[in-house]
Amino acid sequence: MSENGMTITGVNGNGRHGPVRFVTSKGAELQLSGISPLLIAKLQSVGELPDIPTRKLRLELDGLEDTFQEEELSEEDLQTKEEEAAWKEYVQKRDEVLAKRNNGFMKAVFAKGVKVDLSHMDTWKEEQEFFGLEVPAHETDQKIEYIQTELIGNSEDLVGIITGVLGESGIPEEELASVRAMFQRAVRPGANREAVPAEGEVAVE
Repeated sequence: MSENGMTITGVNGNGRHGPVRFVTSKGAELQLSGISPLLIAKLQSVGELPDIPTRKLRLELDGLEDTFQEEELSEEDLQTKEEEAAWKEYVQKRDEVLAKRNNGFMKAVFAKGVKVDLSHMDTWKEEQEFFGLEVPAHETDQKIEYIQTELIGNSEDLVGIITGVLGESGIPEEELASVRAMFQRAVRPGANREAVPAEGEVAVE
């Protein structure tokens, strides 16, 4: 018998065999399995990150023509309104790309890395309609939303599922610890819950 939020694994050369059983805080049993590292890599390359804006620095060199050097801007050292505007535009474009990548990553985790009994989906759909909520048209989107809104009870469930799927995908433990910490910060009360971590993309190799 497993406790809520715990995983039960078998044993083979990697300490596992087959999908991992994960029990959420609401008592729902999920099966977690790995997703292709190549898929993760493709999702991380969606869109093109903008170049960091720069400023030109004039180099004082005796006896030579004026020479300029490009220096990347940083949020802590914006010196003019033009630099502030350039930085704001850069951050907006960067965050749009990262949000798209992270959203795709989250969809892949729940669509391909989580298996669950969907026999109660019809009841869930009826409840969504009763609450005035729109049910996604695509079956995969329905599955994802069903898991996220009906079977997950707290932020620890979410973090456990994501890191569990990544662990089954062969991601090293040290990288899992970094991802786990990132998601734990992102799901704190008051944090931005659009897609996933606001401070950057999910970086796994």
